[in-house]
Amino acid sequence: MTDVKKRSKEATTISSNKVRSGSAAWLCLLFTSIIVCLGACSPKHSSYSEFSDVPRMGWTHNSPLYFTPQYGDSAAYYDISVAIRHDQDYAYRNLSITADFIDESHKLKRRIINVELADKYGTWKGSGFGALYQFKQVVLEQVPAHSVKRIVLWQTMSDRDTVGNITDVGIIVSPCEEN
Repeated sequence: MTDVKKRSKEATTISSNKVRSGSAAWLCLLFTSIIVCLGACSPKHSSYSEFSDVPRMGWTHNSPLYFTPQYGDSAAYYDISVAIRHDQDYAYRNLSITADFIDESHKLKRRIINVELADKYGTWKGSGFGALYQFKQVVLEQVPAHSVKRIVLWQTMSDRDTVGNITDVGIIVSPCEEN
């Protein structure tokens, strides 16, 4: 190979290596920028959810479901929601639940909650696909972190010992929206 061709090949190789290392540096900078942006856009406090399976035979009125909420920031306030997952064959428009909220000193606050799962035309509320749906309803607002230590949910539909076609029942603890 002539001396000119060797130099030309070496120059091409050096030039290619510079382009590759420049591309790698650019990709590294791009990746770092994306990570920083995602971190800046993420919420300060995260939500917590916990679900219990309901037996296939149905949720009986004497079978409570127990939940222990978790909180992120101890200085923040939270909304607590009840979430119901059901299938398309659920026979009612609503679900009546009694909720017991137990604080750190074992004091009980009881609430009767009417969860409307469908509108007056029978259209399911909430989200879902196929034959399964989930609906959540806020039941306590602006709760200081760790003030509710335990939640017990009871099915209390009148004249119904057992309610079928409910697959899961849960709670969702979400940070309050800042005003």
